[in-house]
Amino acid sequence: MKKKKIPKIGNKLIVIKNADKDSGNWQENWRKPKDRQPAHIPHPFRLLSLGIPGRGKTNMIKNVFLQHQSNSKPFKKLYIVCCDLDSQEYVDLEPTETMVELPDPEEFDGEDKTMLIIDDYNHERSSVDEKRKLSTLMRYVSTHKNVSVAVGYQSFFCCSAICRKTANIFMIYKPTSKLELTTIANRVGIDKDKLKKLFKTICAGDYDNVTIDKTIGSPYPL
Repeated sequence: MKKKKIPKIGNKLIVIKNADKDSGNWQENWRKPKDRQPAHIPHPFRLLSLGIPGRGKTNMIKNVFLQHQSNSKPFKKLYIVCCDLDSQEYVDLEPTETMVELPDPEEFDGEDKTMLIIDDYNHERSSVDEKRKLSTLMRYVSTHKNVSVAVGYQSFFCCSAICRKTANIFMIYKPTSKLELTTIANRVGIDKDKLKKLFKTICAGDYDNVTIDKTIGSPYPL
């Protein structure tokens, strides 16, 4: 068989942009502002906060939200998904809406900088439709529709797989299970012995957490 010539690629490269993602200037990064604080996580982010009750998960998520509110580009809308509509935990943030079911992805038009907080949502009993909505919210809606998503849950094992796979910020409180700690370390790409040492020495308090930022170019990876 005769050898066929490999066609050459031209010197000029054409970048086909994604109209949904590249049309606006709402995507943030660690470079602006220059004095950006660790809790001022660039929007849009997908934050997964894991820890048993009473450790301060809700308080930390609220402080991440407030860090944005004290800067030049605050969130314009805040949606809360929780187990009880009578819950008072987020009242002081004056949310746009509080609900017990996941919002329809179609409700987000991408116009306003938005944060969605999903707090101790029952992932195990979710219907197929709810799982589909969660997947769309964590994937397409967050990256294309100007929405940061923060998910607070008690166990890494019980939390939805889509949250574990798509999160770029992991806020971890010391779990009671050694197996869970090993699994978390493996998922976020940190040596298990190093993570255990952090909880034994630096983050030994009941309300301490280890936060791992997988965002490209983050000055605060750990």
